[in-house]
Amino acid sequence: MVSGKLGYALAVASIILLPIEKWKVAGLGPADFFLIGFIIVSWPAFWRARTRISFPLIFPWWVIFIGGFIGLLTGIAIIQGLIAVAQEIYLLIMFWTVVNVIKDRETFYKLLRVWVIVGVIESVMLLMQRFGFRIPLFPIGGKADILGADESYLSSIGRAVGTFLNTNAAGGYMLISFFILLAMPYPRNRWIRYTLLALMLGGIFSTGSNSALGGLGLGLLIAILFWAHRRGRTVLLGLGAGIIVGTAVLLSAPTISSAMSSSRDESAFVAFSRAGHKLEKRLILWTNGTDLSKAHPYGIGPNVTSSITGISLHNDYLAFYTERGQIGFIGLILLLGELFYWLVLAARDGTKWRHHLGTGAFTAGLIGLSIMASVHEISHGRAVWLFYAFIYIHYKLLWAEVGQKSPETAVRLQSNRSSLEVAHS
Repeated sequence: MVSGKLGYALAVASIILLPIEKWKVAGLGPADFFLIGFIIVSWPAFWRARTRISFPLIFPWWVIFIGGFIGLLTGIAIIQGLIAVAQEIYLLIMFWTVVNVIKDRETFYKLLRVWVIVGVIESVMLLMQRFGFRIPLFPIGGKADILGADESYLSSIGRAVGTFLNTNAAGGYMLISFFILLAMPYPRNRWIRYTLLALMLGGIFSTGSNSALGGLGLGLLIAILFWAHRRGRTVLLGLGAGIIVGTAVLLSAPTISSAMSSSRDESAFVAFSRAGHKLEKRLILWTNGTDLSKAHPYGIGPNVTSSITGISLHNDYLAFYTERGQIGFIGLILLLGELFYWLVLAARDGTKWRHHLGTGAFTAGLIGLSIMASVHEISHGRAVWLFYAFIYIHYKLLWAEVGQKSPETAVRLQSNRSSLEVAHS
């Protein structure tokens, strides 16, 4: 359980303020100050209670840090690189705090419900902004503010930022919120649940983020196939889905092509019609990254690319390879591999529909974020790291619940967990 009433209040406040990026001080948003307080309150409580501490993802991050420090030896932008390392340490400590604090499913679901409520509110704000309504409390910020843009400008290009600094960050947050809602058996009323999912889908669409919408589509498909497999209907559902998707693509191709090529402001697809232009810009950035990696095979240091090229690489995989070398890139693959490993164990050992519901949704969310990472750098996102923490908590609580009720399963799960802890050490 979250340590004490103060710790719980800080955790809730952090989740509520997480989407608000426009009121930053020295790179820290409102949620960060509560997260720091949450960390400060929690670790002394661990010490007093003699809590057994888990350090998941410690080995991948050890590899990543080694790659990063080797890259810093180039001396190109040491201060900027060290700041990035400090940010990563902060996120890692935040991750460890969350996974060790939450010990029961009731508390876990309460925090997820708070997240969903905030996500629905953010969706409504994004939809309002998409259709030109002003939100006085949260004026446009980030790049749009530099361009002198307002809500009417963003709505004219088919995009909305809500309380975020850029549209893609808003899309990533809504993607996470969508799958968090799917991971919970609440609300139990089917139509209320469908309504909330529709609102979140509208929020994602309002951001005009191609990567968020693509990640949502593929992730949701994987989740549906997983759930159908658990219901024993994989083949039937797969055939039906293939026929429906194929027919829909054939029938709607002319309409979609016309809408995507339209430059009219009122086109619902205007934000997505620039996908080709965006890809061209990305290819130029990625070429710069590959050139840097050839010149500096051991990396140039974390977050140093922007000091050389003036802009980030907009690709987490290439950024890790360019800035941390091959060692750091291997660390990133190990990190993602460990996250998927927890979900594989959860999928194998889940015994209830509630277990399968969460496993499918968290797997879909991780796939969606992995897709977004191919065109954006999301590794420093607070929401991303909290989602990683939720994946581990889902696995941990499932292990505890299933292991307690079946001695044979407990022995097998303990063996799996011991193997995982050996990998950490």
